[in-house]
Amino acid sequence: MKRWVPFIVLVLVAVVVAFFLVSKSDEPQTPVAEKQVEVPIGLYVAGMVVDGTGKGIAGASVSSGESAVTTDELGEFRFDDLAPGKLEIHAQADGYVAKGPPGRPLWTGELKAKHPLAGLKLAVHQSGIASGNIVAGRTAVSAHLTVLYRDAGDGEYSIEAGSSDSATGAFLIPDLAPGQIRILVEAEGYAFAESDEYLISDGEKLDEIVVDLSPGGVVMGVVSDSTGTPLGGAELVLQGDGRSRKIASQGDGSFSFSAVPVGVVSIRARQTGYLDASVDGLVIVANETTNTDVVLERTTGVFGRVFDRAGPVTPAFIILPGQRRPELVVSDGSFKVLVPDVT
Repeated sequence: MKRWVPFIVLVLVAVVVAFFLVSKSDEPQTPVAEKQVEVPIGLYVAGMVVDGTGKGIAGASVSSGESAVTTDELGEFRFDDLAPGKLEIHAQADGYVAKGPPGRPLWTGELKAKHPLAGLKLAVHQSGIASGNIVAGRTAVSAHLTVLYRDAGDGEYSIEAGSSDSATGAFLIPDLAPGQIRILVEAEGYAFAESDEYLISDGEKLDEIVVDLSPGGVVMGVVSDSTGTPLGGAELVLQGDGRSRKIASQGDGSFSFSAVPVGVVSIRARQTGYLDASVDGLVIVANETTNTDVVLERTTGVFGRVFDRAGPVTPAFIILPGQRRPELVVSDGSFKVLVPDVT
C-alpha cells in the first residue's frame, strides 16, 4: 500500500492543477483595447493636358509651384504628396499655347485635406502665326507691335509682339492663341494705328497683313477746376474713329496725346468730386499740335468703385438710401452718385 502513496499524491496534485487552470480559463477576460492608427490619405492631383479637340498631348510640361511633371503618351499627369492649400497649375507644350492673359494659370483652386483631385483637364491650343508688313506709303517702317485680344470670357487683354523690320517693314508674330485679334502699331513720327480685326483658329496662319501708317498730330492742354486750380490725376479719354486712348493728367494738370490719327476727336475728362466734362469736335491735322483746356466743376455726392478679387464688377447698379434712381457702374467698376450737400 505504501508504494502507491507517491503515485496517489502525484495524481491528486495533477487534478488540483488541472482544476485551477480550467477555472482560470472560465473567468471573463478583460478585452485589450486596440490602438487606432489613422493612416493619412495622400493628396494628389491627376489629369490630362489636351488640345482644342480634347486629344491628350504627350510630353507636355505641367508645373505647380516648384514641382513639375511631364505628361505620358496619353497626355496624363499626376502630382503626389501635395499639402492642402491654394494650388495653381500651368501647362505648356511645344507648338501649343494657352488662351487668356499671359502668365495666367490654367487651373486655380483649393486643395482640401483628404480630398485628392482627379480628372482635371488642361486645354492648350495649336499656335497660330500672323505675318505682314508695316509701311508708310512705299516706305518700310520699324514699329512696335502689340496683339489685342477680345474675348467673351476674358474680356480685352494684350500681348507684346516685338517690332517690324526696319529695312522691309516685315513682321512675324508666332504663338498666337485662337480668338479675335487686332494688331496695334506704334511708330515714332506716325499716328497710332491698328490692323483690321481677324478671327484666328487653332494653328492658323494669317499672312499678307499690311498696316499703312500716316503722320499724326498732338493734342495737349491743362485740366483745372472753375477757379483755375490745376487738377492732377484726372482721367482723360480720347475717342476718334479708331481705338480710344486713356491717360491721366500730370501734377500740374497738363496732359498730352501724341500720335493722334488725323480726323475729328473728342476728349472726356473726369475726376473724383467733380462733374464729368467733354470737349468735342477737335480737328487733328498731321504734324500739328491742337491745344485745348478742360474745366471741371466741383460737385458733391458719393463716389467709388465696385470690385471683387478678380477686378471691377460690371454691370452693376448703385442705389443710395432715399434715392429711387439707380446709378449704373461703368466699365472700370467706378460709380458717381450726385447728392446735394453731402458731408
